[in-house]
Amino acid sequence: MGKRIWMLLPLSLLFLLSQFYRTSSAVIASELMHDLSLTAANLGALSSVFFYAFALIQIPMGAVIDRFSLPQGQLSTEAFSFAFCFVAAVLGSVAYLFVKEARS
Repeated sequence: MGKRIWMLLPLSLLFLLSQFYRTSSAVIASELMHDLSLTAANLGALSSVFFYAFALIQIPMGAVIDRFSLPQGQLSTEAFSFAFCFVAAVLGSVAYLFVKEARS
């Protein structure tokens, strides 16, 4: 049981983070539109990028997990994701917001 909890805990935290990324643009929609001068269409496109990226990564991520292992695949993709989120937070432009949503 001890080994399973150490695998379940990071995966649960990553799922929580994924849900945060999924809903964050809806919660702060009015502030995003005002601060970044986004139209409703741009905000809708920004929100949809998460779902497109999520769908596109399913098969390649499955192949990575099959080829290597879950911990190695998880570590590499999450490190890449956190790096892109950091860049998007620091630079703060609309183009980088799309990149952030795609990498989350």
